[in-house]
Amino acid sequence: MRIKIRRIFGMPSHVVWDVLAWICCCWGPAIQESLHVDSAVRTVRHKQAEAEGRDKSLAKYLDKSVKRARKEALRKAAEDRRAEEERWERERLEAIMDAQAAPPQLEMDEGSEKNETASRTSSKSATGSESQSMSRSTSRSLQNSARRSQSQSSSGGAISIGDDDSD
Repeated sequence: MRIKIRRIFGMPSHVVWDVLAWICCCWGPAIQESLHVDSAVRTVRHKQAEAEGRDKSLAKYLDKSVKRARKEALRKAAEDRRAEEERWERERLEAIMDAQAAPPQLEMDEGSEKNETASRTSSKSATGSESQSMSRSTSRSLQNSARRSQSQSSSGGAISIGDDDSD
């Protein structure tokens, strides 16, 4: 047994002295072996307690890191969502500004298309006063269409084509 203890603890082995020590005075080597084993057990327990303490502190650190990472991910997602909403709002406002700044598109119903076609063909053969009266009615029709499209685009409504017969 003493030889095994010496190998485990890295002590030099003296087989002859160990046998003589056990034969002559067994109490001395027994006490020495028990002291070696007891100190080894204390060392193992101490190292185990240190390891458990490190494990607890690492577990706390990991929990804090996970919570911090989750908060960061939620904050980043909210920030991305806000940025996306701002981009959509900017695009919507730009579209509204472009619609207001762009010249109004002409709205024509079937009757005004026929009138314009008729005015083109008749203006070639009409006298000066007839052509002026036709161009006035055409310009009034165009102005009314422009007013309607501006009022609908500024109020946010959709522009309808050819539904109004108030001309």
